Amino acid sequence: MNSLDAILDAHKTARDAMKVVRRCASVEGIDEDRPFRNTRFHGIAETMNFKKLLSTAENELDDLTVLSLYATFEKLIREHLSAQSLLLHAATSPDDDFGASLARIYVDWTSDSLRLDRAVGLFESAVGQELISQVGQIRTYRHWVAHGKRMEATPPSTDPQWTYDILTQFLTLAGLVT
Repeated sequence: MNSLDAILDAHKTARDAMKVVRRCASVEGIDEDRPFRNTRFHGIAETMNFKKLLSTAENELDDLTVLSLYATFEKLIREHLSAQSLLLHAATSPDDDFGASLARIYVDWTSDSLRLDRAVGLFESAVGQELISQVGQIRTYRHWVAHGKRMEATPPSTDPQWTYDILTQFLTLAGLVT
């Protein structure tokens, strides 16, 4: 099961709904009819402002979908790393409590202070350097979106489908989804 599927499906559904709105707006007289009542499109369907509103909404939807895909990817990576702490419980040198203590430190490290770019690097032997680089590009774009698009230089753009494909490929090769 891939947790990213539901996010991409919701994105595609919202994009399709926007296509329907765009098509409805081209029907003569629709602006005064029922479909646009009680919406921000009422009274502006035939204007440039309508097209600008819809275009802005589509861009924001794409950006927020990339953000959501990456956040879910990050959660899956962190959960996997935390689950690995169970392996540390078997450590018994210098005494029986050592393994449990080591596991607690490991969980704290993976959940709080581990930067995801370093965590992703742990999977290099399974996924390859090119895929890690592409995930890094998505991470940079996600940070740009999440922090208000404030960086001086806009990072290379990424779209939801490409993001989904890259993150799914990573998770599959890493054995975290089937």
